[in-house]
Amino acid sequence: MTVDDWRQKFHLPSNYCIDGFLNFGSFYSQKQEKIFFQAIKKFKIPKKSTRRLERFLDSIIEFKFDHKTYWYNVAYGGTRLSENVHLACLFGSQKNILLGSCGNLHPDIKPDELIIPDVIWGNESTTRIYQEKNPRCALAHQHRASQELIEKFTQKLTRYKINNGSTTTCQAMLGESMTDIQSWQKTGYFGVEMEGSTVLAVSNHFEVPAVVVLQICEDLANFEKVEDTTHMARQQYRQQTREELYRVALEILLEK
Repeated sequence: MTVDDWRQKFHLPSNYCIDGFLNFGSFYSQKQEKIFFQAIKKFKIPKKSTRRLERFLDSIIEFKFDHKTYWYNVAYGGTRLSENVHLACLFGSQKNILLGSCGNLHPDIKPDELIIPDVIWGNESTTRIYQEKNPRCALAHQHRASQELIEKFTQKLTRYKINNGSTTTCQAMLGESMTDIQSWQKTGYFGVEMEGSTVLAVSNHFEVPAVVVLQICEDLANFEKVEDTTHMARQQYRQQTREELYRVALEILLEK
């Protein structure tokens, strides 16, 4: 199907296009959407509006700043996310940003630090179908982020220690074992998450710059699990960090 076919299918204007796509990787869509709406309210832009799209696109919130149109989406795993990123690229997105969290795999990375991966390893179906069309990463299953976007986030997030390296995507969280974790650590991955390689694989296929910014959720390197006492004690800090990530991501999305 052509871009015009998709516009017609979704009852969008014939010239419909977007300028950027912001995603957050989380199971809790309502919680994240609330933080997102709080974040955009703080931007002093005279002409801004939001609306939820319909039918197949009903997971997407369209927001307009001045005369530019952007998408926002909360995704848990890569299936629907791959479709939304694919459509965003077709509709002209110039930047694709994924915010999210990961399990820390590196013993020297502290829970209050961030990981902005240069490369994400992923062999999910949501990456393989795009890898076949991108021979540069087909064999190694490696998906590279935009260095320019990495640098922009690094320059703006000065209060955080940022770790650049490689991470891995695994969408079967309940199937993860200590053997998997030890194997990932041995390979040298900094963290494990559920959406990163999908965003990069699809974006790279369409040659759209993309970046993934991760905060630490559970500290797997120190055998911490979700809802352990240490994990729960950082809940407010994670909330504050999310708010800052949204602010910076929106600034970068709006830059020319």
